[in-house]
Amino acid sequence: MNDTLVGRRSAGSDTETHRSPWQVRTLAAIVTLLTLVTSYGAIYFSYFFEDPEPGLGTWVFVTVFLGINVTAAAAVRGLVHGRLVARQVLVGYTVLGMLWCVAKLVFWQETESLVFGVLDLVCLALLLAPRTRRHTGR
Repeated sequence: MNDTLVGRRSAGSDTETHRSPWQVRTLAAIVTLLTLVTSYGAIYFSYFFEDPEPGLGTWVFVTVFLGINVTAAAAVRGLVHGRLVARQVLVGYTVLGMLWCVAKLVFWQETESLVFGVLDLVCLALLLAPRTRRHTGR
C-alpha cells in the first residue's frame, strides 16, 4: 500500500488511519450547509421571490455569490486534508459572511441573517482553534 496517501501514517509494518480533529469535521459540516442554503437563497430570492425582474446586476451578483460558495465548498475538502491555503480561504469566506450579515441588517433590516452571522462566527472560532491550526500545519 502507498504510504503517501493522505490519512495514512506508517508505523513499522502497521498502517494507522487518523481522522481530522472534531473541530475540522464540525466546521466542514457547517460550511457545507451554509454554502447549500445560501446558494439556494441567492437563486430563490433573486429570481423567484415576489416575481422579480432580474437585470444584469442580479445575474452578476448571483454568479459571483455562487462562485464564492463553490470556492468555499472546495476549500472544505482541502481543510479536511490539512491544507493551509484551504483554512485561509475559509477564514476569508467567514469574514465575508459576517460582513454580508451586517450589510443585510443595516440596509434591509433583515434580522433573519443573524443566524448566518452567528454560524459564521462559530466557523471563525473553529478555524482559529489550536487543533485546526495544527491540522493545517500552522
